[in-house]
Amino acid sequence: MIDDLSEVKPEYTAIFTFHDEAGDLRLSVDWQESHDSGAQTSDFRQPAPRWTRLHRDTGAPSTLLNANLTNLATGSAWQFDIQAVQKVDKARLSPQLARFAESLRFDAEAARRQSADRPFVKFNPSTNLKSLQQRISYHYRIALGNSDYTLELSRFQDRVYPSRAAPADPAISSTETTVCEPRWSISVFRTDWDTWFGLNESLGIGAQADWSDDMSAWFPEDLLGSPTSGSAPEKPEEDSGWVQLMEKLTHIEELVRSVEPPDEVEDLLGGMSVG
Repeated sequence: MIDDLSEVKPEYTAIFTFHDEAGDLRLSVDWQESHDSGAQTSDFRQPAPRWTRLHRDTGAPSTLLNANLTNLATGSAWQFDIQAVQKVDKARLSPQLARFAESLRFDAEAARRQSADRPFVKFNPSTNLKSLQQRISYHYRIALGNSDYTLELSRFQDRVYPSRAAPADPAISSTETTVCEPRWSISVFRTDWDTWFGLNESLGIGAQADWSDDMSAWFPEDLLGSPTSGSAPEKPEEDSGWVQLMEKLTHIEELVRSVEPPDEVEDLLGGMSVG
C-alpha cells in the first residue's frame, strides 16, 4: 500500500514514429520501475513493445470522437477523445524495424534526471525514423466519491528527425534534429475503457464486441455519491455518473490553477523548439 504521493513510481515511455508508404508505423515501449523494500536499487521491467499503424493520409490516429468542454471564464478546456490505430503483428515488420526494436536500451540515470538534452532511451540510427516522444507518467487514483477513475500526470518531450529527402534549398540543413521544450499534460481515464476498447484488436469480421452501451456502465455512479455532497443521491438519474465525472474534472482544474509556478517558468503549452 502507498501512503504518500511521493512514493508513486513513474512509468517511462518512448514512442517512435517511422515513415511508411502504407501509413506511418509507431512503436511504443514502456519501462516501469519496481522497488524491493529490502533492496538498495530499483529494477525496471519492460512489457512487450506495441506496434501500430497510423492513418495513411494524416499520419495520426484516426479520430472516432472529439469533444471539447471549454470554460469561457478561464479559457481552459477538457478534451474528450476516442482514437483508433491499427495493431501490427511484429512478425510482419521489416527486418530493419525488428532489429531497431531489439536495439533499444533504457538509461535509468538519464530518465531520473529528466534532462532536456539527453534522451533516456538509446537506439541504433534508422533512416526512416521521423520522431521520438519521451513520456514520464505518474498514475493516481481519484479518491473523490471513491471512484475508479485514474489521473495521469505526464511530462513529455518531442524530438523530430530530419526527412530522408534532400531539402529544396541547399542552405537548409537536413541533418539537424529538432528538440522541443518539455511539456506537462493531465489525463483522466478508467481502466475498464482500455479493456473494452482493447477487445476490438482481435475481433473477427462481423463479430461484435462484448461491452455494454449503457451510460451507467461507461460512467458509473460513485460508491459514496457525489464528491460535493459526500452522500448518495436520493433519486439516481441516468446521467448522474457523467455529472459526477464532470465534478471531479472541475475539482482537478481548480487544484491545478491554484498552483503558482516558479518565476522562471514560462508558458508550458506552446511546445516551441529549443534546439
